[in-house]
Amino acid sequence: MSMLFGRTGRRPGIASAFVVAISAFAAASPAADLPASVSIGTHRVGLSYNSVGVGVAKVVNEKSPIKMFVKPFAGPNAWMPLLDSGELELGVLSSMDAGWAYLGGPGYKRKHANVRILMRGNSIETLVITRASSNIRTMKDVKGRSLTSHFGGNIVARNILEVYLASAGLGWNDVKNVPVPDVASSMRSLQEGRVEVAFGGAPDTGRELDAAIGLRALSIADAKAATARAEQILPGARPVPIKAGKGWLKEDVNGLGYSIYLAASAKLSDAGAYEIVKTLWAHYKELQAIHPWLRGWSPETMFHPDSPAPLHDGAIRFYREKGLWSATAEANQKKLIGAAK
Repeated sequence: MSMLFGRTGRRPGIASAFVVAISAFAAASPAADLPASVSIGTHRVGLSYNSVGVGVAKVVNEKSPIKMFVKPFAGPNAWMPLLDSGELELGVLSSMDAGWAYLGGPGYKRKHANVRILMRGNSIETLVITRASSNIRTMKDVKGRSLTSHFGGNIVARNILEVYLASAGLGWNDVKNVPVPDVASSMRSLQEGRVEVAFGGAPDTGRELDAAIGLRALSIADAKAATARAEQILPGARPVPIKAGKGWLKEDVNGLGYSIYLAASAKLSDAGAYEIVKTLWAHYKELQAIHPWLRGWSPETMFHPDSPAPLHDGAIRFYREKGLWSATAEANQKKLIGAAK
């Protein structure tokens, strides 16, 4: 090859044509746009959101050409500006945070128009609880009773309770508000008798409290009313059936659930987004073995047509190939893209 293209200077036209052809192929090849490394934002170390990010990074690192680094933050509010600018490529967050960040909702001072969704992860189910010995048996019975409220900066817990109340045609003015700073204080208030009804977190959260005082979970009263209110204040949340045997539950109950999402910056290349989605889809069993939350990450649930923020173009390409992209998903995508303008 040196004789043909080398220092002798012979046949420069062929050499130039060869170089141009190779460059054009590289530019057109998806591999040319595949990032060598990316970073994923999570909550602080010790929280399940961080564990999910660590698990995602482990599978991507082991099963794809991309190297992924985990970057813990105080929460999505802290890393969202970096995702929007492209300095951070991915993040793990709730459906509510994805919707609020994208449209500039609670906790976010502005719209982050570059938020994109790669896939849906596990679902988290939440409960409203009272003592098993109480005569409060439905959400309608909560009228006039004492209920934990405010929750400091935890907008999600407060809004979950508001959705439960709305399902029974009630609002905060229909109950006795007892302000608490956080979820742990909410449950302690019920144990100490300072409230009659409380936000109870997930079914696993109340095991010790149930053993101490006995608990009853209150069902969503009207699913349509709950869904309507959730669409206004909790994007992505929805009424879900929760079976007896989950956590401390002894009876089936209709609770409120929301999903965890893997988000990305719109500035992540389509090839990078496609590769990450493909890798996690193909190796979901390895993912599930890492952490309890990741047991809910499976191909059957990774795609959802009503995502709280637009899907990344690279993810859309993958879901089209799997035959999952639908008219509903397309309509939701167009609506969300238009809402950020």
